[in-house]
Amino acid sequence: MIIRDVLRAGLVCLLVLTLGGWLFYSPKMAWSVFAGGVLTLTSFALSVRNVKRLTGSVLADNDFDQQIARGKQETWHCIVGFFLRLAVMALVLFPLIKHRWVEIFGLVIGLSVVPLAISAVGVVMAGRLFLHGR
Repeated sequence: MIIRDVLRAGLVCLLVLTLGGWLFYSPKMAWSVFAGGVLTLTSFALSVRNVKRLTGSVLADNDFDQQIARGKQETWHCIVGFFLRLAVMALVLFPLIKHRWVEIFGLVIGLSVVPLAISAVGVVMAGRLFLHGR
C-alpha cells in the first residue's frame, strides 16, 4: 500500500514538474525532467519487485535451512539486479548528457522524483497519524 502510494505520488510529481518545466522554462527542460523521472521511477519499481520476490520466496519455505539457502540466493539476485539497474541507468544517461540532449538541472530534478514522492507520502502519513491520534 505504501509503495503504491509512493509510485502514484511519484507519477504526480513527475507530471507536475514536467509541466512546470514546459511552461516556465522550455520544452528541453520538460524533456529532461521527464527523462530523469521515468528512469528513477522505473528503477524504483524494479527494486520493489526484487525485494518483494526476496521476502516472498524466503517466507514461502517452512524448512529453516531452505529459507537460509533461498535467502542467500535471492539476496545475491537483488544485489546483481541493483548493479544491473545502475549500469543501465549509466548507459542511458551517458549519451543524454554527452550529446546535450537534456538540461542537467532538469535531469537532476527528474531524478529527484522518488525522494520527493517518499517525502510527500511520509508527510501525509504523519499528518494522518497526528490528526487521528493513531
